[in-house]
Amino acid sequence: MRNERPKKQPSILIIIALIGFPQLSESIFTPILPVLSDRFSVSGSTIQLVMSTYFFAFAFGVLYFGYLSDRIGRRNAMLIGLCIYLMGNMGLLLSSDFNWLLFVRMVQAFGAAAGSVITQTFMREAFNGEKREKIFTQVGEPLPYHQLLAH
Repeated sequence: MRNERPKKQPSILIIIALIGFPQLSESIFTPILPVLSDRFSVSGSTIQLVMSTYFFAFAFGVLYFGYLSDRIGRRNAMLIGLCIYLMGNMGLLLSSDFNWLLFVRMVQAFGAAAGSVITQTFMREAFNGEKREKIFTQVGEPLPYHQLLAH
């Protein structure tokens, strides 16, 4: 019999942060769409592609990172996803062309998907019964700031 180490339960703060990447990335862009439209000299309907491409790439990323995490492990797939997400963010920071903006927005969304799908898998594997229900509830309903600090 091999000597297995006990599974370490992830921190609720890390779980919330990883699951929050997609929502944060989406929420930041929504109010600045008119500014981006002016900055890149594109119409209001064209700038909506920033959101459409995000959702498309995110959906593809969920499928990809779900599969990848089963193949190479949760941690490795998460690290790859976070690196892709960071590269997308850096690309957004350096965007000077609308087509480049769309491309790096897709890169960002693709990487952000890892945080969503793999973290939910972490939670299903790390917690059981009532504890799992409590964690899913806490992640779905953000706690007040002072309660987050208590964890």
